[in-house]
Amino acid sequence: MRLRALAGIAYAETLCLLRNRTLTVIFIAVPLLMLIFLGGVYRDQVIVHIPTVILDLDRSPMSREIIQAIKANPSLEVVGYAADYEQTQSWLKEEKARVAVVIPENLDRRAGRGEPARILTIIDGSNMVFTNIATSATGDVINELAATLRSRLLLSRGLLTVQVQRILTAVQFPVTARYNPAYNYAFFLLFGMAFYILQQTYLLGVATTISREREMGTWVQYRALPYGYGLICAGKLLPYLLTALAQAGLILLGGACLYRLPVHGSAWLLALTTAVFLVTVGLFGILVSALTAKINSVRFTMVMAMPSFILSGFTWPLDAMHPVARIIGECLPLTWYLQAFQTITMKGAGWSAISPYVVNLALISLVCGVLAALALKITDRYLVQCPLSATCNSEQEVFKVQSLRNIASVAYLEWLAITRDKFIIMVLFAATAFYLTLFGLAYCAGILTEIPVAVVDRDHSPASRELVRMLEAHPRMAIVFYPDTIREMDRALDENRVRAAVVIPEDFEKSLTRGDPARVQVIIDGCNLIYAYNLRKAAAEVNRSVGAELMSKTMLGAGLEPDQAEDVLKSIQFVSESRYNPTYNYTYFLFLLLVVIAVQQTCLLGEGLTLAREKEDNTWVHFAMSGLSNAQIFWGKVIPYYLVLLANGGLALAGSHLFLGLPVHGNIFLLWLALALFGLAVVGLGYALSGVFRDTVQATTVICLFNLPMALATGFTWPHQSMAAWVRYFGYLCPATWMTHAARAITMKSAGLNEVLTDILVLAIMAVVFVGLAVLSTCRIRNVQWQQYDEPD
Repeated sequence: MRLRALAGIAYAETLCLLRNRTLTVIFIAVPLLMLIFLGGVYRDQVIVHIPTVILDLDRSPMSREIIQAIKANPSLEVVGYAADYEQTQSWLKEEKARVAVVIPENLDRRAGRGEPARILTIIDGSNMVFTNIATSATGDVINELAATLRSRLLLSRGLLTVQVQRILTAVQFPVTARYNPAYNYAFFLLFGMAFYILQQTYLLGVATTISREREMGTWVQYRALPYGYGLICAGKLLPYLLTALAQAGLILLGGACLYRLPVHGSAWLLALTTAVFLVTVGLFGILVSALTAKINSVRFTMVMAMPSFILSGFTWPLDAMHPVARIIGECLPLTWYLQAFQTITMKGAGWSAISPYVVNLALISLVCGVLAALALKITDRYLVQCPLSATCNSEQEVFKVQSLRNIASVAYLEWLAITRDKFIIMVLFAATAFYLTLFGLAYCAGILTEIPVAVVDRDHSPASRELVRMLEAHPRMAIVFYPDTIREMDRALDENRVRAAVVIPEDFEKSLTRGDPARVQVIIDGCNLIYAYNLRKAAAEVNRSVGAELMSKTMLGAGLEPDQAEDVLKSIQFVSESRYNPTYNYTYFLFLLLVVIAVQQTCLLGEGLTLAREKEDNTWVHFAMSGLSNAQIFWGKVIPYYLVLLANGGLALAGSHLFLGLPVHGNIFLLWLALALFGLAVVGLGYALSGVFRDTVQATTVICLFNLPMALATGFTWPHQSMAAWVRYFGYLCPATWMTHAARAITMKSAGLNEVLTDILVLAIMAVVFVGLAVLSTCRIRNVQWQQYDEPD
């Protein structure tokens, strides 16, 4: 009997879902379409051919050899040769190049005499994706060149080839990125973002189940059934759960087949984890639906979408967040699911590794279920439904028609509409501050330190203990585990207890004493590339320090004088500089994008509801009957949102600079000009879109779902040249693309009008085009309204 009732409730909910075309398309099609979009964004999966400029002041055989070594590296591409240092700086500022190599005068002559020769490498630190890859690529080139040049110098001092080889290979630090050896960004990001979108579409459907029934007055029919809340909610949740499980399977299949993403673990374990995750999210959706009306359910789930992804710890580790942000993140189902998902699919780990994540998901599910049951009991007992009349008071209608005399009157009425809607007030005046506060708490550290590392010391000698001491002294590493065996080390990596491991071999000290090569293996967890690149950089720094010390000892043992050994070590010096972001601070890199997207999102959400609200409330007739022009109606309705956007943008940039230390070096008036044009483009786009939407629910849903695609398509975090062409063109049509580029150039690079002129012109053109489309949208809707008004009864 209960199974039949469960099936009946599930069938009724399925019919309701299919009758809502918008929700059906979003729930069923959007996750798979987003997988295709994400595949287009990360088409190349790894970044190659980073544009590099060379300043060759020596023009010698040695400098040409250095240039050939740079050209041979697949991650770098020489795009030009600067005439002087000023031109080099100009290329970096204008982003014609992301890396610059400065070869000094008399390099060949000084190296031949054994005098110190200094080669400068400058990397554009404003984009940390480029910075990480360019740092690794230039480091590889530098190590190879340094070994070649030192080899020649040692041979010129009379050492034998065997002695030189022993000196240069005194200690080796090979670095292996386990689980992701190619440092593939698609392996790192694509599945996580796809399941984030699945969570949002699934939550959107579930969050309207109870509130929709209450709004339609049909919830009383469910309460009349002789069953408890558990069976009713299970029946209403079942269609969404089964559909989401099917979509999860298609996402896995599509990712593995189309983009060759790794799926190594147990399929049954992955299915179990996904099912627990979706049940947890579904119960949270039931809780939201029990506490809010239908429109507010949709609004809440959409507005909380971006914070849930940022605070999940997927793109920035939870350990590096402020304690408040970390606590919030640990309460989110997505946090534990994505960790379990990566552990299974990339590491092939078993139940022992993911059991803590599944247990946490189950606990969150239990809490959400209990709270949902309590919420339903309380709201069913005390909620008094007050249905709103669809008709409007004739006196109010006359007042509105008579009051629509100019732009100011339209703006005043729009302001009244804003103040009556608590959600819009919160979005316009509090959402930006709320977003940036949460994001600031997430990225407050900016720099990763004390990343957990394991050390397997198989030598237990004074030399190995000295190496461990040097590793402990590095600020990016924290040695938290000393396993006795390789198996224990592998288990710690699989269970995410450590993010890297260093293996010191047996006879490490004896090999150094005999002058034989000593190979210290460094294994990095490549599942999270934020950890991986920071650990790779730290390992390279320790390698240089240890290598220099051991090479010096080996050279002294080979018969060289201390002065001669010092001359060899100083004979060639490669100095690397991160321009515009010397500390490799991720806050400087990401926060500016989050500011622009938050300001754009809140304005689009508010402006996108303006015409949809009038059509939904049947009040558009007031504007259609007024004597105002289409342009006057448009300007009157967008002025409040435009002024709020300018205020939010200014406050967000000021707050970021004051509280997070975000650099603001350039011309403030130029930045305001870009913001003003960006604001015009955004309000024009939002108004034009509002004319297309049928109601406020559809407007809220579609605008929020496009938030992530617009952020990714800006090219801010992943370069346009590594995207599919159709994604790149979509990005060019987004105002945020040009605003983020201009803002980064002005604030971080002190760029002037010449450097950002293209961005300013494109924003101006977009403002004109989107405002024109908005006015045409007003004209179209007005004509439709008049046609309906003229039709005989």
